[in-house]
Amino acid sequence: MLLSKIRKRFRAASKAKRRQNWDAIFAKYDTSADGTLDPNEFFLAVRNGVNIRPRDISDRDIEVLIKALDLDGDRRLSLIEFAAFLAEEDGDYEHDIDLKR
Repeated sequence: MLLSKIRKRFRAASKAKRRQNWDAIFAKYDTSADGTLDPNEFFLAVRNGVNIRPRDISDRDIEVLIKALDLDGDRRLSLIEFAAFLAEEDGDYEHDIDLKR
C-alpha cells in the first residue's frame, strides 16, 4: 500500500543509532524552521527526501495524505502529527484515505 511505502521510507530515513529520530528528520524538512511542515515542505520531503516519485504516488495523493494527517486543520503538519503518522501501524490510516492506484 502507498501509505506503508511512505511510512517505511520516512522511518528508514529517520534511523539514528538504531532508534527512530523523528525530531531530526522533521527538522531537516522544516526549511522555514517554524515548527511545522507546510504542504510544499512535505512535498519536498516526499519527493526529494525519501525519493518517492510521481509514478509511485501522485501529487494529488500527497495532498489527500496531508489533509488526512493534519489533525487540527491548520493546513500544516506539526511534529506531533508527523510522528503520529510514522508511529502508526500499517493499515491504521489506509481505511480513512482513498488513495487511488
